[in-house]
Amino acid sequence: MEFDCSATSNSLPASDRPKMYYFYISVLHGNLRNISSGPAVLEHGDVIPGYSIKNNGKTLVVVSAQYSDNIGCSVQEERSPYKSGSVFYQTIY
Repeated sequence: MEFDCSATSNSLPASDRPKMYYFYISVLHGNLRNISSGPAVLEHGDVIPGYSIKNNGKTLVVVSAQYSDNIGCSVQEERSPYKSGSVFYQTIY
């Protein structure tokens, strides 16, 4: 199962738009580190088995999990102090 977190910046022309950072939270596990790809890692360093991140941080992939989980995501522009509101998805295993 894949979850895409996306947002479009309209603050500048397309050629000058800043990088976007994607943040995920698992209600079951906690906040994930902001990484561009690889295994999903919690803020304190533990890897979440069956969860990974790809597409420069935009996509959270859940291959397997033991329990039902709610996944949230938010986006932040580079150099901005503000994050978008979180969007939540419910997953059932």
